[in-house]
Amino acid sequence: MTYPVGEPDDDAAYRWGSGFGFDMTEDTAISIMTGGISLAMGRARSNFVDHVEDPLSTKPSLSQIPVGSPLWQTILANEDSTFPRSQLTYGAASATSSGGSGDSSHTHRMGATPQYKPAGNGGNTLEIAYISAAKNRTYTEVGFITGDAVTFLGIQKFVIGVFSVNRTTGALTLLNPISAAVDLKGSMTATNTEYRFNLGTVITAAQNDIFGVGLLQVTNAFQTCSSLMCTTLTDLNPPVTMFPRKNYCYFGSTTTIPSTITESSLNYGSSDKLPFLVLR
Repeated sequence: MTYPVGEPDDDAAYRWGSGFGFDMTEDTAISIMTGGISLAMGRARSNFVDHVEDPLSTKPSLSQIPVGSPLWQTILANEDSTFPRSQLTYGAASATSSGGSGDSSHTHRMGATPQYKPAGNGGNTLEIAYISAAKNRTYTEVGFITGDAVTFLGIQKFVIGVFSVNRTTGALTLLNPISAAVDLKGSMTATNTEYRFNLGTVITAAQNDIFGVGLLQVTNAFQTCSSLMCTTLTDLNPPVTMFPRKNYCYFGSTTTIPSTITESSLNYGSSDKLPFLVLR
């Protein structure tokens, strides 16, 4: 910027000057003009340090953020389950292991294994429980825990299916049709044991997606099912527009896992128990 200082010269030239009436060099004028920019940049840098760099330096690193499942949730890392594994306590059983009865003072021993037996003797019900994805992830394995009661006469077949859940209609769609046809009864032989089976496919899940895990033990008229570890819960009635309606249901009778199941075909009449199932 230039303006007259004192009387103009003969050639009417303008000189670099200041409002205080003294001459300054071009370098001095540039220094004054750029000083404001430097001051603004300094303030911006200070604000960035105060509001971005310093707060970020106190945040945990990725390795410090819990991204797997803790042991009270599941025994293996990075699993989603129907409920926390630590709830498999004696008190979760539907009955006590021993005790008196009547109105007089008596005691009960809380030593019963929390388990249930699906309907056998040709009942052939597909036991379904629901799992919500805790984060965006993939699943390649499915698992459960056997109880302490096994069938003495064996079973005809044991298969597992994993279903996607339509949150609008409640309908189920099978996601592992190949492995859902593989008989696993030879692998389900020990009591009180956790099992994991490969799905034979990769299931992609977004956070809060819900999946139905179905276990089917096929029996004849003389066979009973092996027991499954579970917890007990009150049979509640959520809003009818909510799918799935409850944490547990069953379908059947059936001897194979169907590719689709309509919501109206699901039976929620025994939803006072919940088997421990996992996706990994």
